[in-house]
Amino acid sequence: MWQTGVIIIFVGLASLYNFNTPIFEGPDEIWHFTFANYLAQGKGLPVLAASGTDIRLRNAGHTPLYHLLAAVIIAPIDRSDFPIGFRFNLASPNITPGSFSDRPNLFIHTSHEDFPYRQTTLAVHLARLLSTVLGIFTVLGVATVARFVVKDDELALLAMSVTALIPQFAYESGIFNNDALAIAGTTWLLAAILWLIQTLELPARNRAWTGRAVSAGVLLGITLLSKVGMVALAPFPALVLGLDWFWKGRKLARFYVGSIGIVYGVALVIAGWWYVRNWVLYGDPLAWQQWYAQAGAGRIPPTWSDFLHDMAGLFGMFWADLTLRLDRQWGWLFASLVGLAATGLLQRASRHEWPEIYMPGLLGALCNFGLVLLVVVRYSFSVYDIPGRLMHPAIAVVTLVMALGLTGWSHRRWRSLIIGGTLGTLFLFNLLALWGAIRPAYARPVLSSAKLPDGTTPVAVRFGGFLEIVGYRLSETRLTPGQSLKVWTYWRSLATQPHQIPDLHGTVALVRPDGKVIGHTEIWLGTTVYPSSEWQPGEIIAAEAILPLGSDVETPVAAQLQLGVIAGGTRILTEMGETIVAGQIAVNRDSVETCTYSQPVNAVFDGKIQLLGYRLESSTLVFCWQALASLPVDYTIFIHGYHADGSLVGVTDAPPYWGNYPTSNWEVGEQIEDRHTLPANADYLMVGWYRLDTGERLALDEIGHSELKLVLPTAGSKTGK
Repeated sequence: MWQTGVIIIFVGLASLYNFNTPIFEGPDEIWHFTFANYLAQGKGLPVLAASGTDIRLRNAGHTPLYHLLAAVIIAPIDRSDFPIGFRFNLASPNITPGSFSDRPNLFIHTSHEDFPYRQTTLAVHLARLLSTVLGIFTVLGVATVARFVVKDDELALLAMSVTALIPQFAYESGIFNNDALAIAGTTWLLAAILWLIQTLELPARNRAWTGRAVSAGVLLGITLLSKVGMVALAPFPALVLGLDWFWKGRKLARFYVGSIGIVYGVALVIAGWWYVRNWVLYGDPLAWQQWYAQAGAGRIPPTWSDFLHDMAGLFGMFWADLTLRLDRQWGWLFASLVGLAATGLLQRASRHEWPEIYMPGLLGALCNFGLVLLVVVRYSFSVYDIPGRLMHPAIAVVTLVMALGLTGWSHRRWRSLIIGGTLGTLFLFNLLALWGAIRPAYARPVLSSAKLPDGTTPVAVRFGGFLEIVGYRLSETRLTPGQSLKVWTYWRSLATQPHQIPDLHGTVALVRPDGKVIGHTEIWLGTTVYPSSEWQPGEIIAAEAILPLGSDVETPVAAQLQLGVIAGGTRILTEMGETIVAGQIAVNRDSVETCTYSQPVNAVFDGKIQLLGYRLESSTLVFCWQALASLPVDYTIFIHGYHADGSLVGVTDAPPYWGNYPTSNWEVGEQIEDRHTLPANADYLMVGWYRLDTGERLALDEIGHSELKLVLPTAGSKTGK
């Protein structure tokens, strides 16, 4: 019952990954499908060049069994839209080195891929079911291996449960990739060899050992045809059988030698044709040169530091990568689960409390793990960032050790909590990865209704006659240097059908009143998942921009937020110009910071603006103002300089901060440093505020008139508050 439940949950998770991962976004999925499609067209096996890359068949250097099986599945389906109907995301650095994409997608995904599936989309989703079926075989194979090694049904069921819930394995079982066959083949090859060894121990061997040797040979042949790297597991049966024979003595020589002969004889019949073909075509049974030419493998030899970094990444990606590098954020979680299992193993060892272990089975499992690890380590010298899925052919061994550790805790209650917590954590992580990582990463930014989100400012401005901005929303209206502003914009295509407008970029800029740009960014309209050339008429598309503000921005300032559109480097015009204004953003220091002054004043203008003090910096006069009330209009400062004899020597009229921070942007309680040129040769100043449009002045509280007299300090005055 438990085993059936595990299989149902596994199939459910693999299916969710199948339906929620856009086609061709799995690792190398496009190249695996291209190879299978080539076979499904009846063209036979391709002959590869020894140098240069045929990008269409870059995975045709792999052994072809998985692709042949997939070709049978997809052959009856109309695939005439492939490849012309599928467009690479050229902004992805994995497609165009040095470029930048705001999403992880390798392809542009359109409504053509939506359910109900059709043509190539249907073919890919159906072909992915092959991986799911192979995943079921792997899960059952893990339980079989565990029963051979520990002879404990509960441990076997726990090992298969952990296997089924490993996020990376469930994900791989829902995409189109030949790893699924390699993992299933290797797992059952291990089970078949252990089964054969057990049979050779029986007093009445009769003919049973020959049938089981044939089974092992079939599985070895399948494994050797599953993936090019699996050739490294060719010595596995001979290694395990040879070690077992040496362990038990030579009296069974004819059975062991006969078993090895049958295993490799059957494997040769099943897989030998592929290696003979390569020998005839390329002079090399493995066709390594051709495979390397197509795969593009190669790297600078890693240092020890590089190698350790690769192995740490390998550990994390064994558990969860999902082509989104989730291991970088969640590696600690899986390390914690492994730590719990390791602690349980130590407790077992301290108590000398182990289940009944079949030592030849344990030896075979360790040989399986060691050979797979050697393959992976060797491969790490050829590629950067080695994927964790390459260790999954040893998944039966890993999860069996995990099961031994999780059940090794001495306290029964703790043991139950840890086992349940581990399985629950893995299950919940799968769901969170699906809905919290995969779906958002590839989601098309289309609003589900014509209603704009709350807080959106509606507008209706056309760019070039084919695009309209219908609204925008800002995360903040006030910033401090070093902060970032989030801007959400909402767009509608005015074209009558897709592909009538080009791929467009949006520009977002903060511009001071004097024209200086203090922040700028560009975004793909619709993101690289769903660029504007693919928009359907009538859809409202959301585009999010993050505008960083440098920590060295000169403050205070009130900047306009300007939105524009670019196509191929050319600005698209509106009826009003190149950009539209989406409000003002006030930028000043944090409210807890205060401006400094050497001469305290404490004068209040009409209960609205207070002058705390001022200081002199050479020929510059720096005021320290504080807003006491909301200022709905913009006021201008007048500064009149006088000699001691009362003669006027200079007049300065200017809005605060040279017009870059109008009073209408001031916030109650905010302190503003305001700089003005000091009138030359002045002994005292008369300072005040007035409205430029009416000339009305702000009166000084308690004094009644509108001019504040400031006697300038003599040289050598201290600066301070």
